[in-house]
Parts: sequence; C-alpha cells; structure tokens
Amino acid sequence: MKKAALITILSIFLFSCEEDIQISSPALQAKKDNMFWRSKQTTVSVNSLGQLEITAINGYDEIVMKTAQNSVGTYLFGTTNTDNFVTYTLDKTQTEDNIDEVYDSRDVLGPVNSVSNPLSNGLDYINESIVQTTTSGTGSGLRLKVTTNSNGSVSTVEIVARGVGYKSGDIVYLVGGNNNAAVQVVNVQQSNGKIVIEKIENGFYTGSFNFNVVNDEGEIITFSEGIFYRVPLTSF
Repeated sequence: MKKAALITILSIFLFSCEEDIQISSPALQAKKDNMFWRSKQTTVSVNSLGQLEITAINGYDEIVMKTAQNSVGTYLFGTTNTDNFVTYTLDKTQTEDNIDEVYDSRDVLGPVNSVSNPLSNGLDYINESIVQTTTSGTGSGLRLKVTTNSNGSVSTVEIVARGVGYKSGDIVYLVGGNNNAAVQVVNVQQSNGKIVIEKIENGFYTGSFNFNVVNDEGEIITFSEGIFYRVPLTSF
C-alpha cells in the first residue's frame, strides 16, 4: 500500500515538472559558478555555411555558443576545431573598469582536461600500468593508466595526473612498451565543455551544455547543468 502511494506521489511530481518546463518554453538555464542562471532572451540562427549559433542574454551578460553543423550531435569546446566555440560576455556596467569582460573557449596552455582514444596503439605495454608521457608540445607531467590487449597494444587510457602547460592538439607519446602508443590532448581544464543538440523538431531546438571559459587574465567561469528547451530558429 505504501509503495502504491509513493508511486502516485512521484507520478504527480513528474507531471508537475513537465508542465512547468512547457510553460517556461522556450527556456535556457544553467548554473554559473554554482549559482542559478537563466536567459531572458534566447535565439537560434544558422549562417550561410550551415553553422548553428545559440545566443542567450540575461540582462547584463550573454552566452554565444557556435557549432560547426546545424544537426543533432555533440560538439566539443576548447579543441583545435574553433568552429565549435563558446563566448561569455559580462556587460561593462557590471565590471570594475567599465569595460566588457570576455571569457571564451580559446586555445590556452594548462592541465589536460581530456585526451583522445589512442592514435597509435604500440606494443608490449603492461595492462593497467601507469605510464609517463612525452609530448610534441610544451606540456609536462601528464600520466595515464593504460588498458591493453593480449599483445600489449594500448586500447584505452585514463588520466591519472593532468600535468601542466599542455594545449589542445598536443600529441602525447606513452613511455613503456615500444614507446609508440600515442594520444592527442582534446582540451585543457581552463577551456573545455560541450553542447549537445538532442532534438531538432519543426525548427525548435532542445539540448544541454556545460563549459569552462577563460579571460585574458586567466580567470575561469564555469557553466554547468545547462539545458535549452524548444528554442525556435529565428533566422537562416
């Protein structure tokens, strides 16, 4: 009996949440440095190259997220592909020096946030060992835990230590085995994130996002748990 009552209460709660989202449509919201942030004006446009742009304005600040394609999919920020890019601008009236403060997913040096799957697998590595790395870039200190197949070829890696001074696109070689396994730095901790276009339906866009962006002084702003719901295409 108690179980049935709990299911009924849960169903009512979920229905109420769904109704609230629909009433709030279109909506874009997130946590900015763990504080609730909600757009007052959200637009979607597509340029002549078929690239998508979502703009969200909350009075004093603005988010602009750009993707390389106007299609359902996941688009990463802070990588070598600058067609996927996010900018956060804080209006000058809210800054100490009365100048717009701009944060974005620029190419900067820093600790590694994520790496690719192996570009080359190498041979004779020890399964579940932690290896040092060398790099074609300027970074140092990245350490990876490797998973291998029976002949010691690296199949997956896991970051154990992020190191310093890396940038997106750096090729990292794994010390051990025949020293030939390699991965690529996808992005770094100051500049990363993603936007997921989950649904495009009759010109309405729904999805999620999160990102870290950095300014000229190296300060970071984090947007997490971001969602946008049924935002209409306004221009093409």
